[in-house]
This record gives sequence, C-alpha cells and structure tokens, in this order.
Amino acid sequence: MPGHPPFSPRDLYVGCLADVHRWGGATTAATGMCGAARARGWQTLMIGATSRHDDAAIAAPDPARFNLRISAAPLLWRIQSWRTAGRLARQLARLAPPRKAFVGVSPHWVIAARRAWPSVCIAYLFPCLLANCLPFTWPRRRTPTFWRRVDFAGIVRTEHLAFDLADLTLVPTPQSRAEILAFHPHVDERLAVCNYGCRPRAITAEMRAAQRRRLGVDEDAFVIFAAGVCDLNKAFGHAVRELASVDPRAHLVVLGAGPERPELTRVAAELGVAGRLHLPGPQPDPAPWYAAADCVASTSWYDTFPNVVLEGMHHSRPVVVPRHDPPHVFSGTAEIVAEIGAGRVYDRRQPGALACAVNRLIADRAAAAALGARGRAAALERFRWERVADHVAALCGEPPMRDEQPRERPQPQCEGVHVG
Repeated sequence: MPGHPPFSPRDLYVGCLADVHRWGGATTAATGMCGAARARGWQTLMIGATSRHDDAAIAAPDPARFNLRISAAPLLWRIQSWRTAGRLARQLARLAPPRKAFVGVSPHWVIAARRAWPSVCIAYLFPCLLANCLPFTWPRRRTPTFWRRVDFAGIVRTEHLAFDLADLTLVPTPQSRAEILAFHPHVDERLAVCNYGCRPRAITAEMRAAQRRRLGVDEDAFVIFAAGVCDLNKAFGHAVRELASVDPRAHLVVLGAGPERPELTRVAAELGVAGRLHLPGPQPDPAPWYAAADCVASTSWYDTFPNVVLEGMHHSRPVVVPRHDPPHVFSGTAEIVAEIGAGRVYDRRQPGALACAVNRLIADRAAAAALGARGRAAALERFRWERVADHVAALCGEPPMRDEQPRERPQPQCEGVHVG
C-alpha cells in the first residue's frame, strides 16, 4: 500500500484502533500480544489507525508496525462508528493475509479482518464493552446530542457483530465474561477467560529519588499515582475531593490529558489541596512515576482491566481499586486484588471510602509493603501475555508453550522505599 513499508506476510497481525507510535492502553495490549507471539517463534505485524496526514504517522522505521489512515470526510464524522470497519476492511483487503491468525483489540478490527480475509482465524482481545463504558463519559450518563445517539447506536451494533464474527473472544476476568454474556448471550461457546499480560519497565532507587525531587516531596511523603484520560469515566476529580480527607503527607499525581483536567485544578484550589496535586500531563515513559509512587489508585466508574493497576502490582505498589458493583461500577480488577491481597478495595459510591483506604496504607507502611509484595508475586505468575498467545495458537491447532514459572529478572529494584 502506498506509504506503508514493504513486508512479506507474517504469522500474526494485531490491529488496534489507535496510533501505534503513541502510548496508550490499546497499543500496550497490542505490543504485549506481539511480544508473546514472537516468543513462540511467530513473525508479527502490528497495525494501528490514525487520522493524521503526515507520512510519519503512517510509515515507521520499524517495519513490524504501521498505521492505516481512517480520517473522516467533513460531516461524515457523525456516523463514523457505522463506517470505520468498512473503511478498515477495504485497506486490509489490499494486504496479504496473516499466515496464522489475526487479533483485534477493537470490534471494528474484528469486523474488518473477517470481511477482508474470511478464512483467517480471528481472535477478539476484549478491551471494554463500549455499550456500557461510554455512558459514563456523558454528563448524567445521557447522550448529549442527537448525533451522539446515532454514533452510539453504531457502536452497539458494531460490538454485537464483532462477537458474532470472532472465532474466539478473550476476556480478562469472570466479571467481564458475565458482562458480555448479559449483552450478547450467543457468544458463550466462543468466550474464554484469560488474564491479560503486563510488561513493566525497570525502576531503581535512584529513579525514585530523582522523580520525588522533581515533585518537591520528601521521603516521608506518600505519593498516590493515577493515570488515564481525564474524563467523566476515569473521574479523577473523586480522588482530588477525597485528598482533602487524606493524611496531609499524601500527594496525588495524575498522568494524562482530557476535558476534565481543568476541573481537577479548580476543585483542588477550592478544597485547599492544590499544593498536593500534580498534573504533569501525558508522559512517554511512566516508569519514573511508578518509581516515585507509594500506591496506585483507580477511581473509574468503568475499567475492565486497567493497565496502570497491573503495572502498579508488577512494581510492588499496593493498589486501591473500586469494588465491582454493576451496573453502577464496573471494576475488573477488584476481585483479583481482594483475592490475592494486593491492596485495598473500596466502595466507589461511598464518600470517604477512598480516603479511608489510602489512610490505612499511610498509617501502616509495613503492611502496605506486604500488600505490594503479594501483588508483584501474583502479577509475575498470572499476568502473562504468553498465556493469551496460547489461546490464539490453539485456534490454529498449535499446542501451548511449556508453562514455566516466571523468574525474577536480575534488575535493580527500589531500595529503602516505604512501599515495595
């Protein structure tokens, strides 16, 4: 295709509806999936999507990944959710199909791949059910405009169709499986539960000290870390409001950008905690922020399997997550955190519950460190992309890789840290 680096067919293609040259949950999942497939000896290709028109957004120095362009014509953006899969399919049809399988990290990709390559094995790596997630991003959970309702109808239709077309849908928890079956019961026989993987970066004591100096906090301070899009669903404003009831030694760091970011600053100033709120914006490398953190918190109304929580566990940070309480709160990691004792689970709808959970960590740093250690041990054992790759390989009639206990890599860890 014009503008794309030349390549021969690969064993596995992974498609995500995001720019593969940028950071985010979809690209993180696609990268992890590709890495696990390469460990099996498969050749991989990661395909993203972008509306940018510069060549750098399409072609990349690394021929193992590139973007398709799916920018919408003027006015047609209003029905984009109805058109995206078809536009992707037309572009995929001009590419040689994968030799083994295709994995879609979006329902649009599942539909596009099935239309382009009817005989290829297709797995759907389920990131979230937008039919349940998107309403949390709307004020009072009501569609704000007529065209938003039209777009939402297209999304619901797309998700139903993707579940019908995928040979296998992989979900991370029993809770997400139950959620999908309530939405689309006919997918039952093609739905498998498999914890997703995580590939965190190395952090060091020196990195922690340097990052905390940049934040202007001393070693006795307790840094709460959160990351994601600043919207109504992630609801970081809840953490800001709770910060007023948390031990004064606590500081809140929120990585990310979005429409609600100015509101976070306003609320912090109103409650007198502006000096304890840090909003560095999107960051290309979150490793220094995990190093500086003492715990990782989620305030989302809907989060199937947030990568920030998994990475926090990998980095020996206790996690604080909402209790799974559908249809009010969808918290995919709550059951796992409670089961393995990796942190605290709180009632998202109860004012003061988050503050209470964090205060318990601050009051007993040794106990918090123990929670973080249990989380790391469980993450190393359970959250492995190789097991997801085994499910995809089974579609192609291949046996699983030999399952060995993961070994700690000989990398420096933070020493002298309150938590971890």
